[in-house]
Amino acid sequence: MHPLIRVLLFLLCAVLLPLSGVPGLAVGALVLALFWIMARQPWDGGAWCALRRIRWLLLSLVLLYGWFTPGRYLFPGWGGLSPTWEGMMLGGERAALLVLLALGAHLLLSATPRESLVSALALLAPRDSRFPLRLVLTLEAVGTASERLQHAVARGEGDRWQRLGGLLARADTLVPQRVAVPASLAWPAWRQWAWLAVSLPLWPGVWR
Repeated sequence: MHPLIRVLLFLLCAVLLPLSGVPGLAVGALVLALFWIMARQPWDGGAWCALRRIRWLLLSLVLLYGWFTPGRYLFPGWGGLSPTWEGMMLGGERAALLVLLALGAHLLLSATPRESLVSALALLAPRDSRFPLRLVLTLEAVGTASERLQHAVARGEGDRWQRLGGLLARADTLVPQRVAVPASLAWPAWRQWAWLAVSLPLWPGVWR
């Protein structure tokens, strides 16, 4: 599949999933599983890492919706200290949506080479834009920062905040590297656009 079509499919899912409710989440899970199988990507530690990074956000969604949404008490004996059925349902729905988007983003990044992804995004940028160069520089900086953090963790240098502070303090000392902007891609063939046309009617939010 053309990298641009992958990017557009992900963006389409990100827009339509919140509009489709619980049926849309079921469709999204099936679509994600289908593309995961098609991409032949293993369920490795990277997927768990993507979910672990948002675990506190998921918990906060459930807590905020559960305790601050009016409705029937989940535990009537607790009175005002109890979460509500409606709040827990809404919080669970938002948490499931975030999980699907996080896994979709992980699949897109792991199944698409970085050069192809940058070239695909460059097709969406205005002509003669410096967006591809800035994106490559950002990805290079993120990669360098990630490697330094991993080395700091391996050496046991302080706690996480100290490691982050040390990384920010050394940010100005990074030596500029020569980077190459990936070659531009050709636009997808018309058959590739059929993926978007076929996937659009699957989302319940389209028919509302």
